[in-house]
Amino acid sequence: MPPEERGGSRSQWRLLTNHGAVLVYLNSRPDDTIRSMASVLGLSERTVAAVIADLRAEGYISVHRNGRRSRYEINHEMPLKRTFFPGTTIGEFLRHLKISIAPLSPTSD
Repeated sequence: MPPEERGGSRSQWRLLTNHGAVLVYLNSRPDDTIRSMASVLGLSERTVAAVIADLRAEGYISVHRNGRRSRYEINHEMPLKRTFFPGTTIGEFLRHLKISIAPLSPTSD
């Protein structure tokens, strides 16, 4: 029985964490801005920037500057941070998802 039928409200959980969502996004669109990522993912720019900083600090992504723009490169050899997927890399995980991000509307960044 759904929660609303039991008198409760729907929970606000997501299948992917913010970190997972940003990695999936960057896998499809490594040249996008933080503003674009935030808009598409429904997160604040501050949250996306913090996630990128976390992923960069742990070695999951590297950031290459090109003038005022950044290009994000995923380190596909990094392990998936789940003990019940031993030996699985981020690259393998992303290949199995086979997800691409929908194009932005013409009014977006």
